[in-house]
Amino acid sequence: MSLVRKPGYCEACGKRPQYSDGHKVHPYCSKSCATYARHIRDSVSNESSVHDGLCEACHARPKHSDGVTVHPYCGRSCANFAKNSGIVGPSARVGSRMCQTCGRRPRYFDGSTLHPYCGKSCAAAANKSNSAGRIELCDYCGQMPRYFDGNTLHSCCSMTCARLASGEENPSEDRCLICGDSVREGGHFCSNDCVQSAVDSAPLLLDVPQENATFQSVIDQFTASWKHPTKCPTVRWVLKVIIPRNLLRQYETYSAGVEARGNFLSAGKSLGNEQRRWHGTFRECLLGDEGRTKTCTSTKCRLCQIIRRSFKIELFGTNMTWGRFGKGIYTTATSSKANDYSQNKQTSQYKTLLLNKVIVGNGFKVTKDQDTLQKPPSGYDSVLAEVAPGGTLNYDELVLYHNDAIRPSYLVIYDA
Repeated sequence: MSLVRKPGYCEACGKRPQYSDGHKVHPYCSKSCATYARHIRDSVSNESSVHDGLCEACHARPKHSDGVTVHPYCGRSCANFAKNSGIVGPSARVGSRMCQTCGRRPRYFDGSTLHPYCGKSCAAAANKSNSAGRIELCDYCGQMPRYFDGNTLHSCCSMTCARLASGEENPSEDRCLICGDSVREGGHFCSNDCVQSAVDSAPLLLDVPQENATFQSVIDQFTASWKHPTKCPTVRWVLKVIIPRNLLRQYETYSAGVEARGNFLSAGKSLGNEQRRWHGTFRECLLGDEGRTKTCTSTKCRLCQIIRRSFKIELFGTNMTWGRFGKGIYTTATSSKANDYSQNKQTSQYKTLLLNKVIVGNGFKVTKDQDTLQKPPSGYDSVLAEVAPGGTLNYDELVLYHNDAIRPSYLVIYDA
């Protein structure tokens, strides 16, 4: 397997940075890619012959013949893939690595078996191949197999191609943050494989494309909640924060417990009354600037520490000397208020804010300072500090008193 990779990127997928444990930079980004690469090497070493009549890229379709020359590939897609990937000749054996239907994505590995196809769509398309044994490709793009839903073999490979084929211009479709394939509305990943790949690489920051609905959703919240008299700055990048699996499970467990007590779903709210809140903090490095997505390891960089290990009430006071509502984790629905706490150590033309998932649960509403609080009153899950006549606040605050009530969700980079 001879692929051209950017220096510092995973030798298996080539999409994510190589994993560093603080002492050694490993050749792969995650355990999934390391395991996958090992199985690929094993499959290549166990193959003793090259199928001369089949495409040297996908090894699934016959080589193309123009009547004079038998070309090494079955078509332009495989030829372009081989060219762009730096594959040289049949010895590369990309057929051992790539889906036997589309030839564009790696074959699916479930932890024990390396399957011949990348996913259910390509497997279904292979099973529905025509009488000549050839895969029927999309009528519009001619590159991907036609979509088979279990009953009907459709004329196109996806909704995007179907809409384009019908004459619709520039269909809006979110893209997977890992592989770039289309995803369902509101999602970040196209499949469990990509979800697993992301979580295996956590902590991880993934760029959210501007055309994705999520990007606009975050910007809209940032702009609408900028309430200070200063001009709302321009958002430059939005990065999705992927947290380690153990932190995700702890958050989900806490959320389920709050839901069990409050039954928020039955009231038409989200599980545990989950909402999004802003948090500004100290940034020692330049994470987020101009495509920087690798967290630093400095214990003084609160931003990177939160992304790597989430919020810790024990660290209360490192970015503020006093809390209106005692020792807790402070967030706000007002982006401009969070901006007041966003600090850079190094010179930068940008600032950063974290947009977080928070479990509000049953919030205890207050309008005046209660700086001796250590937890919400009995029967409540958080403190909702609201602006009111005669109160002490200019802008809202939501204070949490449990580490697992909050997780970073997006890093927003905007003009300073």
